[in-house]
Amino acid sequence: MLPTLTTLQRRKPHLYNPDWLCPQCNSSPETLDHLWTCFYILPEFSPLNTFKTLLLALRSNYLDKFLSASSLIPLPDSFAVEFTALRCWDCDPP
Repeated sequence: MLPTLTTLQRRKPHLYNPDWLCPQCNSSPETLDHLWTCFYILPEFSPLNTFKTLLLALRSNYLDKFLSASSLIPLPDSFAVEFTALRCWDCDPP
């Protein structure tokens, strides 16, 4: 388990004040989930941004492969729009 501030607060409450928030943004508790969405983490090191980049590259790659494949049954014209609208490509946290 990563030593996030909330973990340290649980382990050693006498050293880490439970009222302390994320040292980067000072707006919410520093949990493992928060590390994925903290807007002060540099974008190039953000796991969420890396995930988004990889997911969208995968979507583009699959779409290119589907559209360039020669098959017996041609894809409908609406395929690209419907494929990119699938919820599995939604990479923004709720």
